[in-house]
Amino acid sequence: MINLEDKFEQDEGFQNPEDRAFMLSKIRSVFGSAAAPAKNLLHELRETRKPEIPDDILQRPISDLMDNEKIAKSFQSTGVTIRELLNTSHPENIPALKKLGAIAELELNRRLKKFKMLAENFFDDEAPDINLIKKLETLYGLKRVRLAELLGTSVASLSIKLKKVINRGRWRGKILDEDDEQVFAKMHKENHSQEISHEKKYMILKGDNPENQALLVMSDGKVNCWLSVDMPEELRQLLLDKPEPEIIDSEPEPDIPDVDEIMTANATGNIISIMKEKFFCPDDYQGFANLAAKREMTIEAYSEFIFGLKLKRWTSQMITDTKIIDLFEKRKNRNGKIPAAVSRENWIYQFAKRKGFDKFSDFVKFYGYEPE
Repeated sequence: MINLEDKFEQDEGFQNPEDRAFMLSKIRSVFGSAAAPAKNLLHELRETRKPEIPDDILQRPISDLMDNEKIAKSFQSTGVTIRELLNTSHPENIPALKKLGAIAELELNRRLKKFKMLAENFFDDEAPDINLIKKLETLYGLKRVRLAELLGTSVASLSIKLKKVINRGRWRGKILDEDDEQVFAKMHKENHSQEISHEKKYMILKGDNPENQALLVMSDGKVNCWLSVDMPEELRQLLLDKPEPEIIDSEPEPDIPDVDEIMTANATGNIISIMKEKFFCPDDYQGFANLAAKREMTIEAYSEFIFGLKLKRWTSQMITDTKIIDLFEKRKNRNGKIPAAVSRENWIYQFAKRKGFDKFSDFVKFYGYEPE
């Protein structure tokens, strides 16, 4: 027999004193000061300690949990936050949710279950953080054309994403590492507001109040942002002590479509995907051509201008990713795998061959499925 308190007091595996104190409190609550076997107890105790969910996530509206925009709209008006939802064992008893139907209640329970499993990883780091972008535009004068350039997308595509109801992105709440701190310190010392270093893009923004600042790092399609309250104290003081960053937006803004024009153009067709590449495909070809003519553009150039996508004319022989995925979903077995017999359907077999897949199993894997 071994005294657990002595073991954990002597254990050098605890780099964080809080972890050691937490383990000791658990031991005392279960065993008092008595000796007890230590086998597997460390693992069990660590498992009971759940990570804290950042406050900015808990303050999100529950509509952010939904993956269906229609259902998200029905939740948007309730004003209920994720924190309120987690603090009750019976969400259906929250007054603001009682008026919602059974389908909405089922969807809420399904998404809440997934959120509890993933916690802060539930949200997509690569999706635009709609709420934060609007704050950066309002408080720091961030121009959408600059943001689109840094994200490697078109202003039109970015505007469409920001028009959506569901706010999937979470750009705040990450730890600012030492390398990034050094780059920001160097930028401020040299009076630069933008810089590219080690395949990362950096930006410093300042609002009307010198204490209101924002730091952005973009890499591999992901964006991390720190507002003044998120920054380490030493870095914040350093930025306050230096002059304003240089203004580099002296050139006039390029001609960009407004949201109404984007939505009007979007209503004339659909964005489709072929071999995971997106295209705009007009249904109302003449209507789209008329909009292009007003800009004195070809329809191909107008598609690039509005959506940042190539134009694809619809044909009856066109095979989209949606058609392929629909087939896989219908034919997959109970284990979720795609039977080899699917390749006997001539249209999909010939399509895979034309696209360079000698093995049909490789084609199945390309779409994220497992062959049988």
